[in-house]
Amino acid sequence: MHWIKHLTSFARQEFMVEIGHELGNATCYGVWLILERIGEAWTGSGRPELRLPTKEWWAITQLPQKKFNKLLLILQDHHVLDSQDDGKMLILRAPILLQLLDEGTRKRRKASGENPEVFRAPSDPDTDIKAEIKKEQNTVKGLSSTEKMNISSVLRKKGIAPESPLGEGWFIYLEKHQPRNPAGYLTHILKNNPHFDPRGDSTPLQTATTRLGQFQPVGEVLQLMGFAKQQNGP
Repeated sequence: MHWIKHLTSFARQEFMVEIGHELGNATCYGVWLILERIGEAWTGSGRPELRLPTKEWWAITQLPQKKFNKLLLILQDHHVLDSQDDGKMLILRAPILLQLLDEGTRKRRKASGENPEVFRAPSDPDTDIKAEIKKEQNTVKGLSSTEKMNISSVLRKKGIAPESPLGEGWFIYLEKHQPRNPAGYLTHILKNNPHFDPRGDSTPLQTATTRLGQFQPVGEVLQLMGFAKQQNGP
């Protein structure tokens, strides 16, 4: 595999948003280092995977062991990678590469009878980049099953049951406003305004600036928007 398609929407995938939030945006580079190393060794036949000493994977990602393990857990939770560890050697499988093929590899797979559009690892659900491409091509749409699953994951992490009235309110709100990455948009709102209630059918900024019909002080608004509170005096 000579090159990997870098979709403009890749950074907005829920797993990338989670990695940036949990481990810092610099760790997102480690995702591409893993994918590039697996893709470099992959001939295009069968599943994209690579077996290397565990310490070599740490060196490739330039991450310490603890952070590498956390990164791997996030990627496995989102079915981006699958791993098999025997203590010294670590096999990483990357089914996501089947959606990021260069044209040469795609043609070789097609000629060999392996259709990259339908080839999937057994544990790989419909959460790949292809779904994101289709989603962006539609201007009028509801939430897809993948988006609903990702939204539910964010809500649970924030202590909100997806089936609760508040959780259902978030689904309605996100479906109405149609952000490009609903889960990432939800994460951003709850980070800056954790008490925002979408059932009021207003925007987070409107909620932050209005309380019982009265405007809040500028300092409170800036705090809700994520700015640090300024101290008075020298």
